[in-house]
Amino acid sequence: MKSMTKKGFMIASAVGLSFCMLAVVAPATNVDVAAKTKLNKKKITIKVGKSKKLKIKNLKGKKVKWKTSNKSVVKIKKTGKKTVVKLKGKKAGTATITAKVGKKKFKCKVTVKAAKSNASNNTNNTEVTVITEKEVKQQEAALNKKYEDYGMVRNSGVYSGHSATIIYPSAATKGEYLDDCGIRSVPESGKYYCYFDIVRQNKYKNDSSIKVTYTTDGSIPTLNSYDAGNEVHFKMTSQTPTVKVHIYKDGKLVALYYYTNGHLYANNGEYDE
Repeated sequence: MKSMTKKGFMIASAVGLSFCMLAVVAPATNVDVAAKTKLNKKKITIKVGKSKKLKIKNLKGKKVKWKTSNKSVVKIKKTGKKTVVKLKGKKAGTATITAKVGKKKFKCKVTVKAAKSNASNNTNNTEVTVITEKEVKQQEAALNKKYEDYGMVRNSGVYSGHSATIIYPSAATKGEYLDDCGIRSVPESGKYYCYFDIVRQNKYKNDSSIKVTYTTDGSIPTLNSYDAGNEVHFKMTSQTPTVKVHIYKDGKLVALYYYTNGHLYANNGEYDE
């Protein structure tokens, strides 16, 4: 066999070197790259009373132990899958959730925020129909019309045997929120005097999503007028002949009740029935 020429040797060497370089730089398409174990989230924000899931990925059959740094803020609940837990917000604050796999620890910071609707104790999700400003004006006009129809004149000493009353949108709606809202006769020194009571339904006691306001001078109640709270009881006089009660849910007007007693004009609060 003839020996390889110098030129042929150089060509062969170049080809061989090219194959070697291809072998080095070509991707290893048939080699599985080991996926790392990790949490799907490192930070989570939850509202009080709500839940979110946290998952550990690529566990590869290993055991995982879940732990919360503050049980009063975040509670860990099982889901039936060892790789997934449900985190429930208990109260506003922060906590760290740790997933321990062997000697390794994976952590997630959880921030729990107070629920909206003024962080209320509201557990009553009653659907409401909001009363518009136009409807309020219509009811005010209806009340004034009753004054005229009954011949009532404020603080004039003129007696009327009628009471001008407006309930809107309905007595049932008012009754949903208030157990009592109306006039009472109370004996004092052998006479009966007019008192007005406003009492919330038990299910709305201390519910900050519900606000009840009233005025006794005939003006329209606002959120800055007297707050009835859970219960109120006051004496009416000829200087405060009309009580106007407005009920708000989540800051929106949902019911109103206007009451004027004609007896008060003549008797300064005394019933003469």
